[in-house]
Amino acid sequence: MALGAAQLTGLGRYLVPAGPVTSDYLALAAQISPYLDFLSISGTTYTDLTSEPDTAPSSGTAAFGSCGWDNTGTYYHQVNNVSPYLHIWENTATDEFTKLSAQPAGHAPTVTSSHWSPSGEYIAYVGGKNLTWYSWNGSAATKLTSPSYTGAGSHDWSCAWNDRSDALLVGLDASPWFYYFTRSGTTLTLQSSPFSGTIPPGNATGRFFSIQWSHDGSRVAIGTQGAGVYIYTDNGSHTLTYETKLTTSATGAYSLVWSPDDSLLFSAGGANNSSVNGWSRSGSTYTALTIPTGPGGSEYVDRMAIDMNDDGTLLAIGKKDGNDVHLYSISGTTLTKLSDVTTLSAGYHAARYQNGSISGNSYT
Repeated sequence: MALGAAQLTGLGRYLVPAGPVTSDYLALAAQISPYLDFLSISGTTYTDLTSEPDTAPSSGTAAFGSCGWDNTGTYYHQVNNVSPYLHIWENTATDEFTKLSAQPAGHAPTVTSSHWSPSGEYIAYVGGKNLTWYSWNGSAATKLTSPSYTGAGSHDWSCAWNDRSDALLVGLDASPWFYYFTRSGTTLTLQSSPFSGTIPPGNATGRFFSIQWSHDGSRVAIGTQGAGVYIYTDNGSHTLTYETKLTTSATGAYSLVWSPDDSLLFSAGGANNSSVNGWSRSGSTYTALTIPTGPGGSEYVDRMAIDMNDDGTLLAIGKKDGNDVHLYSISGTTLTKLSDVTTLSAGYHAARYQNGSISGNSYT
């Protein structure tokens, strides 16, 4: 299934508890009508499901700001970018999606990042100076009490649950630069800084656009506006220890994605023709990959959303402007450029493979 989108700025990932869910669909969230697209996938062929019913936001023409799948690959959510609405669809049959009744309203305006927890029990999203989160019982969402906090920057840009779904990390664009919440039941509690060693230099980066935990939970990658990607190891007790910094060729790491086995990491974003970076990982050593480009130049600028499918053989990249999605196949550490797909919507805010990975999105 696939959604039409316009500006890709974030990706979502989910851990399947009992065996992998095949990535049969790629979902796209957009800021241009019809606001979302579902693409079905067969091998390396993507087909836009143009027969899907109207999926416009219930509040009118507000664009979608973020999206993601639950841990079973059955349910899919999108959050309005400028209105306080959470929308959820159920994959009721092959190539068919049914929109559920309205969910409780959250904060407004602005949604820049959302994440369905790897456990499938919680959905969180941020934007402005706000954090909204819900519990999910398998058929409906219940809005929970958000923690109070002060000293936020002018904008909360990114959020992601850890692999255990017991902590939520939020990235900001001003001091204190990060908020780290631990979860106990349906309560989120603000903690002191989880970082040990080098802390991402907020004043040098301006914004923390993306946060992605590895599938095994041993690492978290943090994408910055102008200082590359910072990698931290996670010891399982809410301490993040600095491992390394990866240099990107683009201005801004708006989206990040780990491969299913955590041996590859990709970053998308920036305002130049080398806006996608990739690395292979062996232990704590990261080696840059070669990213093939297509025949054009400007159409490969500002690729702001990226995601990988469930078995790590496909990579999708969305643009801030336009309605084309760039696609790659992956074998080992070699990427092969596939034909682009043109969708109904334009201006992609987010792109998500069905159960592609586990971490939250990036700047969306």
